[in-house]
Amino acid sequence: MPSCRPLVAAVLLLAAACAAPAAPAREAAQPSPAAAAAAPTAGGAAAPERATSGPPAALSLRLSLGNNVLPLIPNSVLWLAKDLGYYEREGLDVDLLELNGTPLAIAALVSGQADVANVGVPEAIDLVATDKAAVRAINSSDARQYFLLATAADVQAPADLQGKTFGVARIGSVDYTQSLIVLRGLGLDPAADLTFVGVGDPSTRARALVAGNVQAATFSVATWLPIRREPGVRVLVDPGAFFRAAPMVAKTNVASPEALQGKREALTRFTRAIMATSRYFAQDQAAWVDAVLGRRPDLDPAELAEAWQHFGEGWGVNGLLNLDHYAETARFLYSSGALPNAPGIPVDRWTTTAFVDRALADLGVYPGLDDPGRAVSGTSRQLSALGHQQ
Repeated sequence: MPSCRPLVAAVLLLAAACAAPAAPAREAAQPSPAAAAAAPTAGGAAAPERATSGPPAALSLRLSLGNNVLPLIPNSVLWLAKDLGYYEREGLDVDLLELNGTPLAIAALVSGQADVANVGVPEAIDLVATDKAAVRAINSSDARQYFLLATAADVQAPADLQGKTFGVARIGSVDYTQSLIVLRGLGLDPAADLTFVGVGDPSTRARALVAGNVQAATFSVATWLPIRREPGVRVLVDPGAFFRAAPMVAKTNVASPEALQGKREALTRFTRAIMATSRYFAQDQAAWVDAVLGRRPDLDPAELAEAWQHFGEGWGVNGLLNLDHYAETARFLYSSGALPNAPGIPVDRWTTTAFVDRALADLGVYPGLDDPGRAVSGTSRQLSALGHQQ
């Protein structure tokens, strides 16, 4: 299993606000080595194979992640694409910076220690709208987190949460911000009614709930399955109800202004690799289970297989960058009070479809899932604005 170098800096400081990136110069298109992973075939997708001519020249990319353990959801492709050789096949040397919570992933990006960060959509909008950083969402590896809200067994109704301790990864993390939205929808005032404590990764939050150290926590359905038979816990808000309460694109992969200017080809290769890995797992339950077990041999294969059944429409087979969905998410976030300090900005201020559209031109559009929401026939004209080859 490939190792992931830890982030060396002890403290990450947010960089000063930066201006929006200027239009980059022209970039020549690079041939894709991922043609075999394009659209699904009748026989299903296959694991990547080496091209006989070898991969393109290796480009480096630093990816900051708000989890220091593999998440058991489609977002796992960010890790598993490395394990299965999809990054290498695209000619990428990807350094995974595994951090404890979205705030640290953002800090790594803004401070220049990462080129791309996997962050919550509210955080991406806030960075741009408040002029903290001119990042752009370039793709998503998981539109949903498949969150549920689990509680101690004596919490039978939302009102029973008053005065309780709620465990989160850390204040400001994606599970924290989405829980606030859901709790407000349940009629609670999170700041007045609960105490939030940083506990750590999803498995640690689940163990803290079972041990009684916290009385509520949000984590994915895959994290819930191993503890579901414990006598002292229950589900207060199931994944369907959680998503209806917070109907939004949860996370996206954002690139720094410097990467958008200087690492355009690496960002395109990264997007292709993520899409190809997602297509492989969307068609093959056993492939995802086996890949997860390669990193997490402690897990139950049957529970992983059950979790995979929940992910039907969650794989980023076409890059998960439907701008209508992103605009709807932004409207929901503003109306729900999740962005109190961020002025309203149009969706094209914090997204770019250039890299997804180029990947779709190479791989083809995967049918039946992840509607791009736009035609891709004009891809080459759009990409011509990206600038020259780096």
